[in-house]
This record gives sequence, structure tokens and C-alpha cells, in this order.
Amino acid sequence: MPKPLIRLGGVLALCFVLWPGAVRAQATGLIRGVVMDETGTPLPGVTLTVSSPKLGIPARGAVSDGAGGFQVASLPAGTDYSVRATFPGFATVEFTDLEVSAGRLTTIRIVLQPQSKMSERVQVRAKPQIVNLDETTTQTSFSSEFIDALPILGRNYQDILSLAPGVTDTDGDGNPNIHGARDTDVITLVDGVSTT
Repeated sequence: MPKPLIRLGGVLALCFVLWPGAVRAQATGLIRGVVMDETGTPLPGVTLTVSSPKLGIPARGAVSDGAGGFQVASLPAGTDYSVRATFPGFATVEFTDLEVSAGRLTTIRIVLQPQSKMSERVQVRAKPQIVNLDETTTQTSFSSEFIDALPILGRNYQDILSLAPGVTDTDGDGNPNIHGARDTDVITLVDGVSTT
């Protein structure tokens, strides 16, 4: 009679050894996929990284096999996984917001495009603003629409002069001071007509 007890004890010990792995397999999922070029030919040797910022999972690597297939297992359930595929001569592809469910398989198909097809050339041409060294004055223009929108009582144009940069009218007499210059150095034009 002792022999059946030994066998039963061995089976129970084996179940306890295998049980944590089975529980872990049910609590995690895996990503499986295939990588190919634009013609549908499998690409072996493609470097793949899988990561999840929310779960704090750093990039886990994999390399596609001869049939272009890859697999990354033991991934905790999450909804923000990203898969990045890189291969020399091809543009890098990244899939984001992939969902991995516990005990389930997530499959993706990655198509890599040649780098030459994906590159763009942007040419920007601009002429720098030329500073006139002979001109020592500054000017500010106010449109009639701007003046109409201001909450100013009356129609005196001198009420808006202090809105220009560097202009102050500390005593409120309508003779503004611009950047410390004398009030006699100011020229005010209303509709192109000097009011000096």
C-alpha cells in the first residue's frame, strides 16, 4: 500500500511546482506578430521592442525569425503597450496603445517601408529682415478698427498715444514722452496729416 501513496505524493508535488507557472500564464498575455516588407515578403532579423509606460515595463526585445514571426510573452495586462520595429534600410515603425489581456494573445502585422520612400526633404527659404542703419526713428500705427474698439471717452487721438510701446504721458497733458525724448521731438500723424 505504500507505493500508491508515494505516487500520489509525487503527483501532488509536481502540481505544486507547475501551479505558479500556470497562474502566471493566466495573469499575463503575449504579443505575437509577423514582419514583412511592402511586397509581403517576410523579413527575418528585424529588431522589435515592446514597452508600456503606464505599467513601468521597459523595452523588452525580440528578433523576427526566418518567417518574419516574433513573440514577446509574460506581459502584464495593459492598454498602452507600444511595439517598435527597426531594420537597416527600412523606416522605423511604431504601434502604440496596444491592449494586452491576461491569458490572451494579441496579434499584429507589421509592414516596413524602404527608408528611401519614407524620407522627406523640406527646404525653407527666407530673407532676413534688413535693418536700415540710417533710420533712427521708430513708429507705431493704430488702425481705425483698433481705435473704435477701445473704451475711450471722446474722440481725442492723444488719448491713445500712450498705448504705443515706450510712450508715457505722466502728467496727462496730451504731450507724450517717447523713450525719454523731448515732447517736441514727437511727430503725430492722423490719416497721414501732421498734427504737430
